[in-house]
Amino acid sequence: MGGQGKSQVALEYCRRKENNPYSVICWVDATTESTVIGSFQTIYEYLVDAPRTLSEARAKVDSVLQRFRSWPTRWLIVFDNYDDTEGFPNIKDFIPRGELGAILVTSRHADASALVLKHPTNFIELPGLERAAARELLIELSQTRDSGSEEAETIVERLGYHPLAITQAAAYIRKKRIPLCNFLDRYRRRREEILKNTTPQLTQYRKKLGPAEEETSLNVFTTWELSFEQLQSQTTEAGGETWFLTLFAFFDHKDISEEILANLFSISSAGENSELPEPGWDSEVFINVLLRLKDLALLQAFAKESDGFHHVSLHPLIKDWIQLRTHGKADYRKNTLLAAALVGRSLKSCWYNDQFNLSLSAKQSFLQHIRAQEENYETCFQSQSMASLEKKNFIEYLGMQDFFARFLSDMGIYGNARVIIERVKAEREIVLGPEHPDTVHSMHSLAVAYLDQRRWQKAEELLVQVLALTRKTLGEEHENTLISLNNLASTYMAQGRWQEAERLQVQVLALKRKTLGEEHADTLSSMHHLANTYYSTGRRDEAVELMTTVVDQRTKTIGPDHPSTLNSMHQLALIYEGMGHHREAVELKNVVDQYTRVLGSDHPRTLISMHDLASVYEGMGHYDEAVELIKNVIDQHTRILGSDHPDTLSSMYSRARIYDSMGRRDEAVELMKKVVVQRTKVIGPDHPDALNSMHNLARIYDSMGRRDEAVELMKEVVDQRTKVIGPDHPDTVVSVQWLHYWLHN
Repeated sequence: MGGQGKSQVALEYCRRKENNPYSVICWVDATTESTVIGSFQTIYEYLVDAPRTLSEARAKVDSVLQRFRSWPTRWLIVFDNYDDTEGFPNIKDFIPRGELGAILVTSRHADASALVLKHPTNFIELPGLERAAARELLIELSQTRDSGSEEAETIVERLGYHPLAITQAAAYIRKKRIPLCNFLDRYRRRREEILKNTTPQLTQYRKKLGPAEEETSLNVFTTWELSFEQLQSQTTEAGGETWFLTLFAFFDHKDISEEILANLFSISSAGENSELPEPGWDSEVFINVLLRLKDLALLQAFAKESDGFHHVSLHPLIKDWIQLRTHGKADYRKNTLLAAALVGRSLKSCWYNDQFNLSLSAKQSFLQHIRAQEENYETCFQSQSMASLEKKNFIEYLGMQDFFARFLSDMGIYGNARVIIERVKAEREIVLGPEHPDTVHSMHSLAVAYLDQRRWQKAEELLVQVLALTRKTLGEEHENTLISLNNLASTYMAQGRWQEAERLQVQVLALKRKTLGEEHADTLSSMHHLANTYYSTGRRDEAVELMTTVVDQRTKTIGPDHPSTLNSMHQLALIYEGMGHHREAVELKNVVDQYTRVLGSDHPRTLISMHDLASVYEGMGHYDEAVELIKNVIDQHTRILGSDHPDTLSSMYSRARIYDSMGRRDEAVELMKKVVVQRTKVIGPDHPDALNSMHNLARIYDSMGRRDEAVELMKEVVDQRTKVIGPDHPDTVVSVQWLHYWLHN
């Protein structure tokens, strides 16, 4: 890769070895055959005993070669920038054969290794700098007074440990006198200025560009432009190497899957590009594209993974450079739309039964690509409305945005999901009108986003509007009307308005039985939700009976191993646990085993069932099994989602409760305090989950004899719950009861 420091290393080697052991060191520009000949002519002029009568260039080259064959002392010739191995295959014709000589070649092209096939250890590949060296380089060259090595480490990681980029960043920091902690925000907004227009002073990164006589100082842009120009000159019609490389830059730079790209030919907008390979995905052609890009050091890595597809990674700065070189051009918008369509199509193919059928590790990869799509949107459309798009592209792009929001909600990233939905809703209102089905769908999605964030009153207000519109435009029995009714019931449930919720759910179930039949999947889904409502209202026998019917019907129609069947078995076990029927509840272990076999050990549903099984073990007094199981869940969530993800914090919360049940209160209080701090930071201090962890922390304080701390914390919980969910909500009532008991006993 350009800018990794190949020429710098060669220069330093020459400096150290000058006079000992080499009496003569020559530097040859190996960019093309003509530049080599030009360098040899210069060397010829320096040879004291060279015949002065030669005028032809080739004769001078031969004279230099002959002179070095018989040179009496040790010598070194450096062939720098031998990157065009295809256009200049005969470089060996210019390598002297003297016994006392040494040859050093620098190249970005992997095929240069053919020069040392018989001595493979003589081929040295330069990676990026090591973490510590990169950090020290940045701090030293920026001459910063900041002592924070953490900020420096974050910067060099974002720059991919690339030596020249770090040198340029340091020059920019030094020149602008900005603290390290502010650099990345500046970089995000002014990447082009930093990468393209900042050249380190006194740099040895210099090269002649084209026929110009003067050398030019290189920055990361010019080094990669040289590779790109070479790629353009060699791109095959069948492969479309430059087309693929440009498209790669509109995904996250890591883990771009061939499986995502294989959807290319199902997207109408893709066919408008003449550089796209022949219709129909061809893995062999794609592999050849990757090999050529890797040879030119424009790919960081690619490999065939266990899923049978090739996965590609770009250096993060290559991604930045390609995006910046297309910014403001039609290609930028075209690739923004295409990348979003590819990610969205791949997600759609994994969506059924109201869930994404993906492992947590696969979800993490998709999450990074969706974040990249949001960055593309900000660059492409932040200053202008999407209304300028053709209508078919407008509809498809916003449809993909819908799926991105749904995925983010599934991952527990509710705030980002809501931002996307609000944006999509606003665009649809402008272009399609407030009563268009797509606009109404956005309103419904926004209501669900409010539900996810426990903002129940706002969710209720929107759902009432949506329900009125769907009844007016689609009718009482339409699927969308029933979905809105069901979600409105969920809103009532969350607010403790169980009778209103039950009334709506009974209404929905009756309509679904009438229009779809008793055994239809949607009918069974409504029965599942109604069973949970019966349980919440204390009608536990009816809950067991109805949920058992759902399990039996789903087992009959879709099989015992289907995720929906397992979900109902899961809920039935939890109902039994709530009734104190531990023997029936422990059947949840079979559900965990089935989920593990069907979906995998790191699938979200598997981990949820493991989490709930730990709670069952806790209720049975089997604390060791409970701790071991919940620890496994925390480890999986932390590894794949991160330590501050809502699902990870939920598992940590349960572990703290188990410790409390075991009497390990010091451990319980420390862990619960950590959960309170993280939940307050991640989801906000007034979020119901944050308040729930504060409520339980107060109870642990009291059990440890720390009554004053318990009272102060519970007062805060009561105030917040009264404000957020109302004084009559069951959770508020419980907190008030505890506070009253502590104050009067």
